[in-house]
Amino acid sequence: DIFQNLAATNNIIFDNSNSTIQERTAYQAVNNIHDHLKVVFPTFTGLDTPIETNIDEAGSCNAFFDGSSINFYAEGGGCNATAKIPDVVYHEYGHAINAGRYNSGSGMWNGALNEAFADIWALSITNSPILGAGWDLVDPTISVRRYDQNRKVYPQDLVAEVHADGEIIAGAFWD
Repeated sequence: DIFQNLAATNNIIFDNSNSTIQERTAYQAVNNIHDHLKVVFPTFTGLDTPIETNIDEAGSCNAFFDGSSINFYAEGGGCNATAKIPDVVYHEYGHAINAGRYNSGSGMWNGALNEAFADIWALSITNSPILGAGWDLVDPTISVRRYDQNRKVYPQDLVAEVHADGEIIAGAFWD
């Protein structure tokens, strides 16, 4: 556990005067998903170095992995800052796992599989079919995706859009 290692040699203080909730949440979530990765793939070392994590990026209602960093948009457009939602951090870090772990390190070539596996990483750490609860600023019941309602099924729900088609695959894993 990174916190045990840090506590042994460092004095780290996270409080409201020197960090934001986005910074604290993203920091904790990145460490949680990395620890989870090491349980699943203990000999995989491709992500055993810090990953650049950018918060409050320009834009709203989204996040992305660009091949070397995970990036989270600021609050706006009716959405919370995405770094404040651990599931979104887990999902974006899942893309980093996909990029380093599959196809001999060149990433997943199939976009729907990439989205599905990123969701699966998040679902497997939370053990919840609800991904990204708290997405909406007004209605806390709105999430990014749900895998226990309105399940998508192949082939009738195939629409050639990576996020939507990925829900078919991730939903099958959830089931």
